[in-house]
Amino acid sequence: VVAASGDIHCMHACEFFVELPGEDRKKFIAKKSGLAISTSGNSKRFVKHSGQGHLLHPQQKASNQDLFSVTLVGKVGNAMLDALTTAIFLMEPSKAKKILQKHNIGVMYVKNNGAIYFNDEWEHWIEADGRFGQEKK
Repeated sequence: VVAASGDIHCMHACEFFVELPGEDRKKFIAKKSGLAISTSGNSKRFVKHSGQGHLLHPQQKASNQDLFSVTLVGKVGNAMLDALTTAIFLMEPSKAKKILQKHNIGVMYVKNNGAIYFNDEWEHWIEADGRFGQEKK
C-alpha cells in the first residue's frame, strides 16, 4: 500500500478506512490488486468564519453542504483519480455517473447526515468489513 493525503494505491488486495460523520470510520477491503483509491471532502479543511468547505463549486462559489466525502476506486492512475474525486464532489450526480461509468470507477458518497450511497462498480472493487447499512444509487 502506498498512501499520501487521502490517496492510496493498493499493489495487492488491501484494507483501508473511510471517515464517517462524527468520529466514526469504516473499514473496507480492496478485492483486487493495482487499485487507486482517493477520498475528497470538506470535513478537515474549511473557512472558519463562513463555514464554507475548501472545495468550492467554481460557478456557485460555494461548497457542497450536503456531502461529507466522496471516495473513488478504480484501475486508473492515482493523479487522475485524485483530480476526479475533487471534481465528482462538486459535480451534478447525473454528470458524475456518466464519467464514473466511462472509466469503470466505483464511488461511495457519504452525506453529512450519515447516509451512504455507492454504485455497482464500488461493489466490484470493494467489500465492506462487517455489516454496513448502505444504499445503492
